[in-house]
Amino acid sequence: MACVWIKEAVEKGAEPIAFPEAYLSSFPVWSGIRATVVTHGFFTKLVGSEEAEA
Repeated sequence: MACVWIKEAVEKGAEPIAFPEAYLSSFPVWSGIRATVVTHGFFTKLVGSEEAEA
């Protein structure tokens, strides 16, 4: 849904666009606990799920 809102905001001339830290799926809790090399597959799935909503 964030991609839809970002697109709409840009079309209406918004600059900058901000979301709460916990809303966007690019910063999950495990990113602060495990190394990125270990969690890369999780990030890939999150990006794919967000792109599917767009």
